[in-house]
Amino acid sequence: MKERKRSDREFTDFHRVPSLEGVFLRYSRFVSFAYALHSHDDIAVGQTLQGVQVFRCCGSEHRMTPGGIITINPGEVHDGHAGDETGFVYRMIYVPTSLAERVARAVPTDPRRSFLFGSATCDDAALSLLLSTMFETLTDRFASTLEVETAFFRAFGALLRRCGTPGIPAPTKRLPGKIVQDAMTHLRENLGRNSSLEEMAAMFDLSPFSFLRLFQRETGMWPHRFQIQCRVERARDLIEKGRSLAEAALEAGFCDQSHLNRRFREIFGMTPGCYRRSLEV
Repeated sequence: MKERKRSDREFTDFHRVPSLEGVFLRYSRFVSFAYALHSHDDIAVGQTLQGVQVFRCCGSEHRMTPGGIITINPGEVHDGHAGDETGFVYRMIYVPTSLAERVARAVPTDPRRSFLFGSATCDDAALSLLLSTMFETLTDRFASTLEVETAFFRAFGALLRRCGTPGIPAPTKRLPGKIVQDAMTHLRENLGRNSSLEEMAAMFDLSPFSFLRLFQRETGMWPHRFQIQCRVERARDLIEKGRSLAEAALEAGFCDQSHLNRRFREIFGMTPGCYRRSLEV
């Protein structure tokens, strides 16, 4: 569904692929909009089509121009914005890890190849062309289920052969320690609570400053950004279950719908209303 709100030069088209369960496509143009730091549970693969796209992922900055491939693993913290005043156009596919793992196990050259990527970018002209064909097929409303699935498995399998990490899938970084894991669980389970930094630090007998540094070092996010992401993800789940936007906002811990709108767009690049309409297609 297309959204033209902040500027008529910016838009987002976001929809699911019916024949590939859990797979979503995005096609967007942004000029002034910038993503906040966030992460996804799914694998994200994309292409910059026009302009310069700049993003940080796992502490490194990347500048993408047409022809390059973006590969972001689940849980990797990243952002994104235009590299200049003309903006950029890009497209992404979001693939559930369960489906990605199925493809990885079927890769002929290495059936134990991981569905995780070793780098956030890949430069391969032939692979980029194959991905372009996949995107075009997945957005063709006249394409058959067999054609869609063939295009996806061919392109994603080739991507894993070229960019996937060898061997059994393993985390791309060390998992957070018990203190941070417990803090993350506390924030997830208390979305409506207005937790303070001092309160959170006291739970682990740390000073606020020590807790803040520990959380950011092990997750790549400040605690308040992680809390916002958890609230946005909860609101998204409620919207997918058919709850109204106002109900989703309150149940996810936001003070009102306008606050949800702002935070949702920071992470997903669209408003909750646009996201809900995309589910109806």
